[in-house]
Amino acid sequence: MIYSFPINGIRHHAFKGKLEELYEIALGKRVTLSVEHENVVEADAVICFLGCRHLGYVRTGSDHDCALSVLMSSGKRSIIGKVTRVDRVNRVVWVDVCYDRNVVCTPHAREGVLDSWSYDGPLLPESTEVTLLHSMIDSLEQLVELHEPCDGDMVSYIDTIHEHCWRDISVELRSQMERVLSLATALKDEVEGYGDVANRLQYILDWMGSPENRRRQAEWILNMAESSSIRIVKAALGKGAVDAARLLPTSLTEMFLADGELLMGRMCYMRMNYSVIRGAMTLLTLNLLLACEAQEIDLDAVRNRWTAAWNRKEAELAVGGAEEVDADGAVTPDMEPEVLFSQEAMVLWEKLQKVNLIDGDFQPNVSMRKATVIASIMGDRLGLAPLWEPFETLWKVKNLANSYSQAQLGKYYSELTKTVRNAIK
Repeated sequence: MIYSFPINGIRHHAFKGKLEELYEIALGKRVTLSVEHENVVEADAVICFLGCRHLGYVRTGSDHDCALSVLMSSGKRSIIGKVTRVDRVNRVVWVDVCYDRNVVCTPHAREGVLDSWSYDGPLLPESTEVTLLHSMIDSLEQLVELHEPCDGDMVSYIDTIHEHCWRDISVELRSQMERVLSLATALKDEVEGYGDVANRLQYILDWMGSPENRRRQAEWILNMAESSSIRIVKAALGKGAVDAARLLPTSLTEMFLADGELLMGRMCYMRMNYSVIRGAMTLLTLNLLLACEAQEIDLDAVRNRWTAAWNRKEAELAVGGAEEVDADGAVTPDMEPEVLFSQEAMVLWEKLQKVNLIDGDFQPNVSMRKATVIASIMGDRLGLAPLWEPFETLWKVKNLANSYSQAQLGKYYSELTKTVRNAIK
């Protein structure tokens, strides 16, 4: 019996910055699959090694459940497989495992501190961007169900889903996307463009749990702790605000303050309902507000600590040119960001210059906070990972991720996003 498993996350580990090298050498190579029982993000994650190098993980969901079932059935700590396919578009490597038994692949329970937890009090408001995200996936699903050919509208729906998918990590959204993906895949030989639709949806699904998105989610919560929205929630709770905040397990707030990316990763892989996630994020934000008012924490200090830790992590993974991390955590590359001067990048720069968003020296003609919107969209188009460091080097600034989180709260955000997207069509 042959089982095929997709390995994703390949751009975050041993082959970070060397994907082309991986694509050239991977086919036919032996790999080892093992279980990381204490993985800090996803319990019992199935890790894949190419030789002694960390390649990535078996894709979460049914693929992970099947791989884990095979491993548990084998009675061994690890099993050997072989790379049989490389998907450059979706940055996935496929591994085949030959096992002499037919294994029933069953979902494995993932226990979490929010199991059976609920909250029915006032919530942070649902943003227009979240409503837009839900509307676009609903529209896309209806078009695919009608077997409509892929056109400009469908592409714009997918672009919007890609841009805003980090805002909803619920099991409902993931399941809906998986449903549309399954239908598009089944129809790819019958309906024009559905092969591309399926590829993009799979890429977005894999990307939803990426470090970039987990950091965006964590930074959004920090920003909301300083917003009027959470103060309105606190006022609505009145004297019961402190008691309401205590409904959230203390361990979640402590984990968030230690590393927001880590907590958001766990919440993503717990596959929780939207209502539970909204309740948890509201009370987490309320806890931060109360701690700030009691002068127990400083949110700027939390941001700086996270940024330093994340940059150290990126520096440790960096392959190739030497990088140094200075005292406040900024990564200083030893060369210009070549990824921003590729042939594809130069086409985008030229289009941005034509609408006066960028000057002749590739510097922004708008505020740095607005410039992060340009960087985010351009980085997504170029598939940059990490996203912010090349722009920080080019523009000689730091902490663009934090600036982007602030930009997303600005009234100009939606209109500027449309302007940039239209400019680089």
